[in-house]
Order: sequence, then structure tokens, then C-alpha cells
Amino acid sequence: MYKTEYLIVTALTSFATLFLAAFVFFKGPKKKLNYIYSAWALCVGLWSFFLVLNILAPTQEMAALWCHALHIWAIILPAVYVHFVLLFLGRYEKKQALVYALYIASAILVVIDFTPWFLTAVFREKFNFFVTKPLLIYPIHLFFFVGSVFYVYFELIRGLIHAKGAERKKNQYFLIATVSAYSGGLSNYFINYDFLIFPMYPYGNLGVLLYVAVIGLAIIRYRLLDIEVIIKKTLVFAGLFGVIMAAISIITVITQGYLGQVLGIGPMTRQILSVLIAMALFDPTRKYLTYLTDSYLFQRKEDFKIILNRLAKNIVTILDLHAVGETVLTTLQESLRLETGAVLIRNEKGGGYSILSSFDCDDPRKEFSSDSEFIRYFSDPGQIVNSENPEEKKNYPLAVQSAMDSLKTVIAVPLFVQSGLAGLLLMGKKKSDQEFTQEEIGYLPTVASQTAIALKNAQLVDDVICEREQKIIAQNKAEQVNYASSLSHETGNALVGITSTSQNISGGLVQDLRKLIKHCESKLDATLRKRYEEIADKIERFAKIIEQNSEKVRVIIKTATGGLKNNRSEKEDISFRFVWNHAKKEANINDVRYDGQMPDPFIVFGNTSLLTRVLVNMFINSRDAMLPIAGERCIHLDASYRDFEGRQVAWAEYWDDGPGVPEELFAKVFEQGFTTKPKPQGPMGLDSGYGQGLYYCRKFIEDFHGGRLWLEKKEGCSSKFVFWIPADKEGNGENK
Repeated sequence: MYKTEYLIVTALTSFATLFLAAFVFFKGPKKKLNYIYSAWALCVGLWSFFLVLNILAPTQEMAALWCHALHIWAIILPAVYVHFVLLFLGRYEKKQALVYALYIASAILVVIDFTPWFLTAVFREKFNFFVTKPLLIYPIHLFFFVGSVFYVYFELIRGLIHAKGAERKKNQYFLIATVSAYSGGLSNYFINYDFLIFPMYPYGNLGVLLYVAVIGLAIIRYRLLDIEVIIKKTLVFAGLFGVIMAAISIITVITQGYLGQVLGIGPMTRQILSVLIAMALFDPTRKYLTYLTDSYLFQRKEDFKIILNRLAKNIVTILDLHAVGETVLTTLQESLRLETGAVLIRNEKGGGYSILSSFDCDDPRKEFSSDSEFIRYFSDPGQIVNSENPEEKKNYPLAVQSAMDSLKTVIAVPLFVQSGLAGLLLMGKKKSDQEFTQEEIGYLPTVASQTAIALKNAQLVDDVICEREQKIIAQNKAEQVNYASSLSHETGNALVGITSTSQNISGGLVQDLRKLIKHCESKLDATLRKRYEEIADKIERFAKIIEQNSEKVRVIIKTATGGLKNNRSEKEDISFRFVWNHAKKEANINDVRYDGQMPDPFIVFGNTSLLTRVLVNMFINSRDAMLPIAGERCIHLDASYRDFEGRQVAWAEYWDDGPGVPEELFAKVFEQGFTTKPKPQGPMGLDSGYGQGLYYCRKFIEDFHGGRLWLEKKEGCSSKFVFWIPADKEGNGENK
């Protein structure tokens, strides 16, 4: 009775799921979710394939063989699906032991499948083919399968309860699809126990087929982020297919039973009439099904005017620049169901245009210069780009289309404020694959004007806040400098007292003590005289240590004061270790380790601010060079006093764990404007990417300090920077 229908549906399920398994796998073979889905779809496909062979089996022995074969995949399928769902929900790491246990249980059941107590095949006249007949051990498999399905329901419901927002909606539709699919899948077991539920057969497998298609397409097309859209399309297609088939069947029966006899219409005419009526019903049926799914299963599309009113109310009161961009994009994303979107805004200082807010763009850091062809194309306030329209797309410059493609957008609307281009509103395709209507395009200038005004207001507030912050910072800096200068003065006065006292002890009191010992020499025995001389030596040594440490404190205080003043015209004795530590804080690079080896104290004659800039630039370059390195990354400095060209200098060798600079670039790296990094669009300075850093480093070391800076090869394939500066004011060095 059901053999032909069951065979067609099962064969279709097998072919489609095997195709989807391969398609999804090769779309993302390195993605765990993709290949676990592919393994699950493969199980469904092979189960369906052997079920087809089972239906076609001419003998009981052959049917039994195919029944055993199809149950191999039916046994493995629950474990793979539990694995897939736990990955989808992000709970796999916590449930690894359970997944391993399910795979082990599956392996045991596969072995049991080939025992004589698991199943056999029996012919059922109502189906007109051989079907599985469960034996003594078969309920173990059934319990395993059903238990796994209900565990999946439990995890999905649990995920639905704890999820929020878009994540909750995604879990909701995933659960609906799973229930519908496994309701059809579980129905196949009724046939094994000779229990027929009409009209479940032979159409139960369609639920499995539709579900596999839904999840597979959602992974590829929407990365499971919008399963709602693909389910909606599947429901509309399935409903439309059913209505058309039913219409053709009913019309055929009517024409055959009545019109054929009454009017004498032939078979060919009746078939043509049926097809014509079905074609006439196609579009009204599609629109009605879309309306039903929008109204009862999904949020019905709102009137665009309502969206605009809500957007206007949302952004007029927002004074945070980024919040304005996020609000505009979120409103448009939810209302129009966009795949991607971005807001570009003009950088008032640099003049370029960078991304303020975006979602699902390939490169959210992308920037455009103000004189680029893409930006210049929008000099006209009404210049809206719609690359979805093939006729309009032909007229756009290649640079415009290339920029749009790089951001995965199809609509670009200029944001004008007082005849100036403040930015661009960019929108990608709709997830429904429907094109933007003329009504929606017509309202976009209104959206753009509201967005531009809101951005301008927020930018003005942001500028006021930044200006206020700069004033506070400057005021605090001035107070710190005044405090440091006062501290330096008071500390210096105290150190003078300490230094003069220690000099009086070592130069005056110790000498007097030695004279007294010599005067009393005749009255002292040798042991006591030696003891007094040792005490005199200790007093002299301790006094000199006090004097040296006082000088060290004085130098550190002068170094700290010089760093706060940011004075680049003065040189003095400073502590290089203080400069090293100060540069580490200013660079603010937290993912590297610093290994600074130098004497203590290490006093050099230089400028705190300029030497700090030299080290900060080197730290930033090292960070960029070591980004590809996994594990610990380290910056090294080996500094000491060294005799060089007849004088003593402060000598430093600097390197990192990166690949180093190629030897052919040793001279070029110090040229102004030369860089191996992409150049940013912001104002030029010593920051990374402008080709200025090492040029100024050499200038600070050689022109200002009278030293030298160069690059040389290090052991292995790396390189190191070597520099020296005078160790004292005279520049000829004193033995330190």
C-alpha cells in the first residue's frame, strides 16, 4: 500500500542528506560544528540508503542483511547528534564525559546488532515489503535512541530558558525543528512493531529530511545565527508544495470523475487544465503562506514609518557617539533583518573616515581617506548607492563597488550636516534575500538626516567632554610638576645635609680618630690597636655608602621630575633604570615580559623624556613584531658602562623574541617615512605605522645626546639595536 511512496521519500532523504553532509563539510572542514553536523547527516543518509535497499530486497535473507546495516547508523546517530547539540549550545566542554560514554555505548550496540538476538526481517503485506522485526535485545537500542532524543530536548529547553535576546530566539526555533524532525524519525520504529499511525507513513521521513536541510543551510547561509529565516522559507516551500500537489490531485480527480464524463474531455486536456489551475493558485498561495508565517510564527514586518518614528525617539536623547551608531544599526538590523551594517564617521582631526559601529563586517577597522574616490563619490547629499539594482550597479565607479564589497554592503547613504559629509550609513542584504523596496529606499534620506544630526550632537558633546578631560589632565600634570619640583627642592635640601654630614664623618671625624689611635699607640697593645683601626675603616666605608646612596636618590628625583616636566631641551644626570620602568608603564603593553639587565645604579647624562620616547617606540615595534608568536614573548635589554673610543659610555643592546629585521633593511629602517606596517589615517607622530619612530629614535640618541644608534645581526636569524650615550656631563666618562 505504501511501498512506492515510502521508497520515494526515503530515497529523497538519503540523497539529500548525503549531499548536505558533503557540502557542509567542505564548506568548513576545520570547523568542529561543521564536521560533527556532517557526521550526523552522513548517519541519516546511510540509514536512509540502506532502508531503500531494505524496501527493495527480494528475499528475507537479503532484507535482514540490509536491516542490520541500516541499524549500524541508527545506533551511531544518537551519540553524534547529542555531540552536535552540545556543541551548538556551547556545553560540550562540560559534557565531554557523557559524549564519550555515548560513543562507547554505540560501539557496543553495533556489535550487538550482528547477534542473532537483535533483529530479523519479516514481510508485511500492508507495506508490501520486508521490515525489521525486533527480537529480545532490540529494546536496548530503542531505549538508547529514545533516551538520547529526550536528553536533547532537555538540553535545548534548558538552553532556551537561560538564553536571552537573539540567542533565545535561535534556541527556540532549533527546538521546534528538532521536535518536528524526531517526531517523524521516531515514527519509523512503530512500523517495526506492526503499529501503523496514518497518515504518519510514509511521510514521517520528510520531517527528518526537512530538519537536516534546515540545520545544514542555517550553518552555511546564516552560521546558525538566524535559523528563523531558513525555517520560515522551508515551511513556506513545504506548505506551497503540499497545496499545489493537493490542488492538482483534486482537480485531476474531479475532471476525471465528472467533467470527463459530462463534457467528454480527454486525458491530455484534463492534465493541462490541472496544471493551469495549479499555476494560477501558485502566487496567491505563496503570499498567503508568507502572511501566515509572518503573522503567527514570526514577527510581522512593521510599517517603515513606525520604524522611523521609533528611531527618531531613540536617538534624539542619546549623547554618546558610539551609542548613536549602535542604536541606528540595531533598529535597522531588527526591522529590515539585515545581514550586515556599518556607520562610517569623519575623523575631525585626521580628516579620514573610519567605522564607528558595525555588525558582521569583514574588517571593522577599515578606514578611508577623505580624498579617496569612494568618499568623493558622495559629494552630493542625494547620492544613494544601491548595488542590488543591476542597472544602477553598472554606473558606479569600480572603487565604490570595491569598497562596498569589502564591507559586505549593498546600500550606502551619505550623512550630511551643514553641507558637509559627516559619514556614511551602510547596509547589507536582507536575510530574507528580498530586495529593498522603492518605499524603503525613499525613506532612507530621512533616516540619514536623523542619524547625521544625532551623530553631530553626540560628537559636539564628545568634543566638550574630551576638551574638559584634557584640561583636567593638564591641570593635574601641572600640579604634579609643581609638587615634584617642591619635593625635589625639599629632598635636595635634606640630601645636602645628609651628604655634608657623611663627608664630615669620612673626611673629618675618621681622620681625627686615626690620629688619636696613633697618639695612643704606645699605650695600646697590638690587638686593641688593630680593632680600633678596623672600626675607623668601617665608619669611613659606611659614610661613603651614605654619600653614594644620597647621590642616587638625588638622581632618581631629578629623573622623575624631568619626566613630569616633559622638558626636551635639558640634559642632566638621570637614572636609566627609572627611565626603563617609566617607559614600560607609558607603553602599556601587558602581554610581554621585560628583561632589563643593568648595573645599580646606572647613571647616564641625558634627557628623561626623550630617552623614554626612544624606549616606548622600541617596545611598540617589538610588540608588533612578536604578535604571531605563541606562548611567552620577551623584550631584552643588556646595559652597562663600557670603554669606547677612549672614553667611558653608557652602552645598551636591545632585542626581542621576534623574527628580527632582515639584514637588507638595516639601514632603511632609520629613514623617515619608511615602514613595513600599514599606515594609519590619523595624525602623524611617533606611533606605530607612520615610519617616523626609528627616525626620531636615532635623532634623539645621536643629534641630541651625542651618542650613536644602529642595528646589527644577532646570533641566529635575529637582530638587535645597539646604542650608547655619554655617561657624564663632560662626555669623556668617569670610572663608575
